[in-house]
Amino acid sequence: MAQNHVREGKTFTWTNGTAADVVSGQVVQVGELMGVAQVDIPMGLSGELAVGEVWEVPYDGLADVDPGVQLYWDDTAGAMTLAAAGNIEAGKAWAPAPAGSTSVQINIGA
Repeated sequence: MAQNHVREGKTFTWTNGTAADVVSGQVVQVGELMGVAQVDIPMGLSGELAVGEVWEVPYDGLADVDPGVQLYWDDTAGAMTLAAAGNIEAGKAWAPAPAGSTSVQINIGA
């Protein structure tokens, strides 16, 4: 292996500097990067965030989702959305989700 290899890059350690505990499976925005908490991460403590793979996460349900479309994280709503304006790119939809759905499958970081 190359001498400058650091790690696989599927997860990274994040310290919860927010004003709330994070629960396992929760989507977390870190700058322009999206991750999914692998464990509960209380305020002030550290834990691993996944930055790849497919996850079922909250969705705003405002429109039909087709596989492969870009999804965005709406931090105010705490859900994925198709609306780019004011939101951060989160990944590509993995499976269809009809309008009205409360969750969507996403390949985080894709």
